[in-house]
Amino acid sequence: MKVLVAGDSFKGSLTAFEFTETVAKVLRSHGAECRVLALSDGGEGSLEILTKLFDGRIEKTVASNALLNPVTVKTGITDKACFIESAQAIGLPQLKGNTDICQTSSYGVGEMIAFAVKHNLNDIVLTLGGTASDDGGAGMLCALGARFSDGQSDFIPTSGTLCRIKSCDLTPSIRLLEHTRVTVLSDVKNPLLGSNGATYVYAPQKGATADLLPFLEKSMEHYANIVNRHTHTDRTACPGAGAGGGLGFACMQLPHVTFLQGSNAILDMVNFDGLVKQCDWVITGEGKFDKQSYMGKIVGNVINRSKGKNIAVICGVADEEMYNDKNIKLLREIGKNKPDSLTNAKKYLTEETEKLFPLLSGC
Repeated sequence: MKVLVAGDSFKGSLTAFEFTETVAKVLRSHGAECRVLALSDGGEGSLEILTKLFDGRIEKTVASNALLNPVTVKTGITDKACFIESAQAIGLPQLKGNTDICQTSSYGVGEMIAFAVKHNLNDIVLTLGGTASDDGGAGMLCALGARFSDGQSDFIPTSGTLCRIKSCDLTPSIRLLEHTRVTVLSDVKNPLLGSNGATYVYAPQKGATADLLPFLEKSMEHYANIVNRHTHTDRTACPGAGAGGGLGFACMQLPHVTFLQGSNAILDMVNFDGLVKQCDWVITGEGKFDKQSYMGKIVGNVINRSKGKNIAVICGVADEEMYNDKNIKLLREIGKNKPDSLTNAKKYLTEETEKLFPLLSGC
């Protein structure tokens, strides 16, 4: 029996590597032939997954976190590309509980991109998930050479000081990336502004209170208008402009930038469709399996692209309605009615996979 084990992380309990390797270890002990793919949809944790998938190496450098303090960050270097994960620099975990969103900046993302360009790594894959900022990518553009002025001097805007901008010049950042190709992996389709935009949808997850949202939104709109006047374009309504607290919008101002749906792009990179053809079963999993799993997440796309094969899902918990999902043959929860499932996830995953194997071989 040939099995493709292709899954995501279980947030707070198992990495994607731990999930796939644990399942494969059990199945191999029963004689199954397993191919393992630890996957990500382009969010937090994607850097190490992508780098390992392409036999690359991790390199460390220093960049600014969302509060403009220096932190050590990782980039992934492979024969194909330089992988940069925005959350490495400006992710919420880097702030250690300090979530004053008005002080946050995406400057560190620009520093990581500039690091790649400096080392002649001119094919960059950038992920935008898990960021702590809401500055529309202004900080990133500054780190790449763009200038923002308040009428008296240049400054690095933060999420709370976008309203001070009187003028901008993006020309230096455009020139810096003139010979660089950037592929942005993001499953977020939100525009920059409005009730479905970066601020109202994602800023509350980054510490913004309800009474602060109108100010942040007005500041973002002001910033966007300044950029639009400078570039003679308006990309605020483009799908993905609101990704990463507006990093998507900033990326759209740069040359040679392509946006791809994160999860499907990663599946394409690893020749997922070809691997599916060679197997009898596909086993996938994530922390919570629900309707959201089919809205751009990696597990939903694994299932959609494995139709015609036997599919099993092992998850932490699942909504009841998912047991009626006709795309899958088997569904197992390792965390249901287990208060200690987060701390003992690997143990329960091993036990559930042992129970699952006879069902796989019996189909």
